Amino acid sequence: MCPVRHTPCFTAKSPDEPLSNSKKPGRKESTMLDLLKRFERFLIQILMIMMAIVLLLVTIDLGWTIYKDISQPPYLILSVDQLLELFGLFMLVIIGIELLETIMKTYLTQGIPHYEVVLSVAIIAIARKVIILDLKDINGLYLIGIASIILALTVGYYFMKKTEKGITENAKGIPQIKNSVSK
Repeated sequence: MCPVRHTPCFTAKSPDEPLSNSKKPGRKESTMLDLLKRFERFLIQILMIMMAIVLLLVTIDLGWTIYKDISQPPYLILSVDQLLELFGLFMLVIIGIELLETIMKTYLTQGIPHYEVVLSVAIIAIARKVIILDLKDINGLYLIGIASIILALTVGYYFMKKTEKGITENAKGIPQIKNSVSK
């Protein structure tokens, strides 16, 4: 414990090395962390299976809806309401696929920032909402709210990407901020 703040002390042998906790975890703590990591991976695999089942069911529902809509008179002609319903289902399948890919990329392979995936899925979800929006039943304040959500998500995504470009890793894999000042 650090005498000043009563928290674990962090030390670095040189400026290029990352800070490390001076007290290494014991065998019990390491075993518990390993057990929790395995449990987390197990839950993630179950979530992936359940998401795949839901995607299969939604895709079957989408196919059934298309068949039902085009087989009723007038044949092969869809109304605006039917098109909006179909677009909504298509976007639902796309969001589900994106979530499944997110679970696989983010939680099963390390190194991908979670916030990037969350922002990407949120942008897709709000795009789905905009696509299936029926403007006849919506007031102006609701549209301003959706516009502000879209603006906040895209600005956040822009700054996230800009920040990622400004951070590199040195030879030891330690994050370093690029010096953007020209000499």
